[in-house]
Amino acid sequence: MELVGIDFGTCNIKVVRRAGESYKNFRIDNTSNDLKKGTANKVFYRDNELLLGDKATKGRNRCKTVEEQNNYIENIKEHLQEKNWKQTLADGQIKSAGDVTGDILQYIYHRFSEELQESIDAVITVPVIFSEYQINIIRKAAEDAGFHVKKIISEPFASFVYLMQDCIEAMEKRLHHVLMFDIGGGTLDICLISCGVKEGQYEVSVQSAIGVDRGGNEINDEILNDILFNKNKEMFQAVLYQDEKDAHKAFRNRVNRYSVMEEIEDLKNEMFHDEIKKRSKTIEFSFEKPDYDEDIDVTAKDIDRMLDQNHWKDMIFDMLEELFWESDDIAPEDLTDVFLAGGTSAIPYFRECIIEFLEEQGVEKENCGKLFQRNDEAEADDRRFSSVAYGAAWFNQFLHGDLPMRIQDEIPFKIYTKKGEAPYATLEKNSGADNYSFPKKLLLNEKDRGKIDVYQEINTVIPDGSENNKEVYVGYFNIPKDIEKGKEELYRFRFNHKNVLEIQYFHRELENDEMIPVIDSTEELVYGV
Repeated sequence: MELVGIDFGTCNIKVVRRAGESYKNFRIDNTSNDLKKGTANKVFYRDNELLLGDKATKGRNRCKTVEEQNNYIENIKEHLQEKNWKQTLADGQIKSAGDVTGDILQYIYHRFSEELQESIDAVITVPVIFSEYQINIIRKAAEDAGFHVKKIISEPFASFVYLMQDCIEAMEKRLHHVLMFDIGGGTLDICLISCGVKEGQYEVSVQSAIGVDRGGNEINDEILNDILFNKNKEMFQAVLYQDEKDAHKAFRNRVNRYSVMEEIEDLKNEMFHDEIKKRSKTIEFSFEKPDYDEDIDVTAKDIDRMLDQNHWKDMIFDMLEELFWESDDIAPEDLTDVFLAGGTSAIPYFRECIIEFLEEQGVEKENCGKLFQRNDEAEADDRRFSSVAYGAAWFNQFLHGDLPMRIQDEIPFKIYTKKGEAPYATLEKNSGADNYSFPKKLLLNEKDRGKIDVYQEINTVIPDGSENNKEVYVGYFNIPKDIEKGKEELYRFRFNHKNVLEIQYFHRELENDEMIPVIDSTEELVYGV
């Protein structure tokens, strides 16, 4: 049996095999040269063939019609967060986000099976902000592709177990309180995680977590609009339209988006990733109609000002305040380590925001620097680009091993049914498998409809930094036909060993201090929009 970790990222996909003490990057796309960053998460449908990564880009560049351009899809993970997203291909096929995700995972599985010809156990990562519904899309797509999905864990937790694996494997008695700041292409996730001996047992536990739908892709758009256009809008108004709104619209329509986004990525790499970091970068701009060619300089200070103007610091401060408020055990002064993961974390602005927040909370400046010691000692590319996939692979091996520890890796969000508009039966996901919600009476309207709706509270904020915990619909439990409307019945639900919600129904009568089940079997949640 092969054990793998899959980081299904917004911009890149990375698969890692774990064998003994070593990690091995699996090359998904033979044309990709950068194994550390993985394969670009973009596809092109050509006849009955799926092109992935760099091949998809080449397929798109060869398109001769607008309809053929519809065969190209990038960053599908962002679309998993959009309700009922679909795209019609040139041949009339309609692809949902789940369909495209399934096609990608099937491609990966076939590449794996060609080389290994073994069954494959996978641990897959998702953002903190993903709902149970979205997680189920990933799980089902992977299982349909052929993977045995051992577990789905959050991206910052996966990064944590890799970056702290020396402490975890040694089961150090010292208690570590770690802040994980993970900003990739599509999401920003922040977690507080503890590891160490508690009550005589070694434990790793997610204390609190918060996420938001903002990442490197949004920053790229902000660079395009707020720096490249606004910094030079008089020039663009002169060659396009005098009216600023018309000029901006024409600018966005006429610029070669694919080309300029590649230039922006190069800009970020040269400014923030390369060993010799440049403080400025020139981007070449050209339009065919009107004939126009211009070089635009962008500096690191431009990007800092842009991030401030777009409320990134305000949002991060509010996320951190909410994070510590949700945690019962960790205050800012209790932190022992801070890690920055994800490619976008290379921008110094984000580290500076964390330090400023901690100083405002009373952490001394000298101690703030010490919190980043492990972060700075880790190999930078591994930490930013590979730690999530490596951590997923490590966790997969842990699930097959016998380390005597307790791990609470779940995201502590509330799952609940409703009575009117208020939560009714509730379950904290960190309750773990076999821990049920408190039994609640089956409501008359639930009996009449034959189902119980289930919701989830996602801990997030909106871009200006104000709190915006949102409620999402997850699915429903069917009510068995042998539930009689005239009798008083109860129900309770839990996450089973597959990490899927399931429900049990009971009579009110008690026997030997135990409730009597109405039916012999349990019902799993029906996921749906």
